[in-house]
Amino acid sequence: MNSEFLKYINDEAQRLSGVYVPLRAGFLRQRLVRRVPLSWLRPNPDDEFCSRDIGPNDGIIARYARAYREMKPATDLTDFIPDGSFDSDSVLNPLIVQRIHPGGYMILNGHHRWAAARQVGRKTIRVCVVNLTQKQDVQKALDLSKNTKRATLDLDEVVFCEKGAPCEKALPFPLSRVYPQRVRLGVPALFHRLAQWGYDVWVYSSGYYSMDEITHLLGHHRARVTCAVTGTARKGPRGARMDEQLEAMLARKYTQTVHIDQKSILFVDSQSRRFEEYLLSGTDESWSREIIGLMGKKDVHANS
Repeated sequence: MNSEFLKYINDEAQRLSGVYVPLRAGFLRQRLVRRVPLSWLRPNPDDEFCSRDIGPNDGIIARYARAYREMKPATDLTDFIPDGSFDSDSVLNPLIVQRIHPGGYMILNGHHRWAAARQVGRKTIRVCVVNLTQKQDVQKALDLSKNTKRATLDLDEVVFCEKGAPCEKALPFPLSRVYPQRVRLGVPALFHRLAQWGYDVWVYSSGYYSMDEITHLLGHHRARVTCAVTGTARKGPRGARMDEQLEAMLARKYTQTVHIDQKSILFVDSQSRRFEEYLLSGTDESWSREIIGLMGKKDVHANS
């Protein structure tokens, strides 16, 4: 990696650190902005890519740069297609970015592809604009809620169904193009019962989804959520601070949390830290029915 680029990364990281503010991108911006000039992109000062101790990986950048050079322009000159001599699928994936103040887009995932694109002289690159969950989003959800119990589910492992597993009916066109993810069979019914029992429903994902996209997707399935927390695996100290702040805010709000998994339910008392675990024995088809049965009995006992 040449010293000029390293200096540029360091200068940009110092300029943005403690100054940049994530801005919410509207629906049209998220859907229509698919390619931007490289000059609009900013390195993330909280990412290990910008760390003096870790920094860019020259080998990864070289591999991506080679893939870019072995591509040929598509006929419409707006995209690139593989030449066939190199597996470049990963290069074709868009960079995940978020809109920021004081201008441009910050890279959340794809720093090495961005560096390689700069190295080979590309002027534009494919992007996916997202709105990750911020502290103020969580605070707003907590302020609007009157419940003291919450249920948590992992979005990718629990709420979305695996290939071949029983799923809710796909959304009609054109919603199916906007929200291609399929929802596990029984999720709407389960979420409805949780709301009846006085639980807030929180879904989490390490993926770089837009929180509003997930909320809208589940809303179209009649599965209302209190908050979708996305990008939980975001790197750097800012991400770690975000996790700590979220846990502290949630601990002050909720006296009881139930963690719902594919194979178990875990009830946790926030004050005593005591927990009860119930294993699920049903098939995918009876997953939500079994959870509703177990939680229904516990809820009746708790209020008797």
